[in-house]
Amino acid sequence: DIPNTVDVKKNIYKYKNSNYIILFIGNLNYLPNKQACKNFMKNTLPILNKKYSNIEFHIVGEIKTKDKILFKSIKNTYVHGPLKKIEFLIRNSICGICNVQIATGTQMKMLTYMSYGLPCISSKTALQNTFFKKGKEVLVYENNEEFIKIIEKLKNDKKLSNNISKSSYSAFKKKYSKNKILSIYDKII
Repeated sequence: DIPNTVDVKKNIYKYKNSNYIILFIGNLNYLPNKQACKNFMKNTLPILNKKYSNIEFHIVGEIKTKDKILFKSIKNTYVHGPLKKIEFLIRNSICGICNVQIATGTQMKMLTYMSYGLPCISSKTALQNTFFKKGKEVLVYENNEEFIKIIEKLKNDKKLSNNISKSSYSAFKKKYSKNKILSIYDKII
């Protein structure tokens, strides 16, 4: 099995107490991504906004017009559609999430977050097909209460956020960078 890859970016994530974005990257025409976003907007974001009124949920990726209109109607939710440059979002993000409940293969969104050094929170389901270390390179939750606690920790704990950022960026470069993947192809050929 040869893993997927994305380009290695510059680690631009910087912990700031003022970070306010929770980022989701994915094709929203794919049902598991659409369900993950709906679930976050319905069950997680309102609870977070009771404590942190400025936290926003930003969605990047292909999306149907009717879904974009529906999602944008949810308080503190922003839908960008596909973007070539996401650095401005990364710089203000607390984390990237991979909260899908149906997952096959390595989730490209996780690789994208890690390629920028953005701490990643994954559902237990989404982590199953990766080589990332739970708790060191990716933070993993099993239920909504755990999910919220992890987001709050990343929002408030500079040391944890920076450690996850460095570990995940390093792991990404070691295991999933294009050069690493191309060397696997070379061995096969």
